[in-house]
Amino acid sequence: MDVPFRIGQLVTGEFFTDRKREVTRIRDAMRSRGRLLVYGERRQGKSSAIEQAARRVRRDGGLVLSVDVATASDMGDVGHRLITGVPWKWKWREELQVALTRAQLRVETRPDAAGNPSLHLSLAKRPMDPGSGHDELRRVIGVLDAIGAGSGGPVVALVLDEFQDITRLLDRGDWLLRELIQDSPALAFVCAGSRRGVIERLLSADGAFHRFFEPLTFGPIDPGHLATWIESRLEGSGIECEAGVGERVVELAGDRTEDCVRLARSVFMERLGKGRAALAHVASALEAAALEDHDRYHRLWARLPRSQQGVLRALAAGETSLYGARARERFGLSSPGTIRNAVRALQDTALLVETTQPGIDDPYFREWIRMRAVS
Repeated sequence: MDVPFRIGQLVTGEFFTDRKREVTRIRDAMRSRGRLLVYGERRQGKSSAIEQAARRVRRDGGLVLSVDVATASDMGDVGHRLITGVPWKWKWREELQVALTRAQLRVETRPDAAGNPSLHLSLAKRPMDPGSGHDELRRVIGVLDAIGAGSGGPVVALVLDEFQDITRLLDRGDWLLRELIQDSPALAFVCAGSRRGVIERLLSADGAFHRFFEPLTFGPIDPGHLATWIESRLEGSGIECEAGVGERVVELAGDRTEDCVRLARSVFMERLGKGRAALAHVASALEAAALEDHDRYHRLWARLPRSQQGVLRALAAGETSLYGARARERFGLSSPGTIRNAVRALQDTALLVETTQPGIDDPYFREWIRMRAVS
């Protein structure tokens, strides 16, 4: 069975749509050794657009190395992951290995998950001193910069996804990153992030990256284009669509690309073998998709304080006036101060969007709350 929609992974080819302008900007920044900041809400397809651009650069012999900073354990781990991403058959691999050795970084070859050889930094267990990881990363980036600056050297681009989490890995890590980028003129840097509030602080007049990057705001795909693409993918897979099914998917899932694709996938799975998708089927597919994650949502819900549960219940029920007496009575919300604290905590954990008007970030969690926790 060929499922026409993919979720939870980078998508390319027929599973990727639109974003021509963004992909071109990212590719050009990589080729020109630029400093590009790609930022927007989560699940908009930033990582897939960056991968599209990276594939074009790699086809021309360039090297693109990516690290998800949000999942790194320390600064040294960022350097380790950069080196691990170097392809074994890369033209300049041997030169890179020699340069790493000269920089007092031991390199060894290990098989990856598919059994193919890959490069790894092989070091004694690092001390807990954060400065050790700092120095390690500096040397790794210095070596990569020297490779890119060499005569006839390749384009080398570093992609740091969720780059704003560098502040979690090291005190003043944002200023360290700025210094590393400034000291590496032969490298291209594409930094991507989704925590708008944190990023805006980093870009502010007092922030480490004030007027430092070329910005690329990554907003929603045009809803009309996305609706049409969804219907064409469904119909190309044998699911006839009632007029407006694609629009209904976008309406219920919101403006995040991955959320819409997930709902479209649920419609496909629900209607497979039944031949036709009507507007009413989109709502039932939303419920089915929310219940697929029941165990995870239930555990998440059980860990939340009652004040935060009350705010989420109110928003899932469509309440627009959290601080009003009716909402406070119905959803067990006490004082306005308690509500403000709950909203702030939910935004800090990314369960609510960081906007003036609070909203639940995940439409499937919102639907689960509506079905399970709103009386």
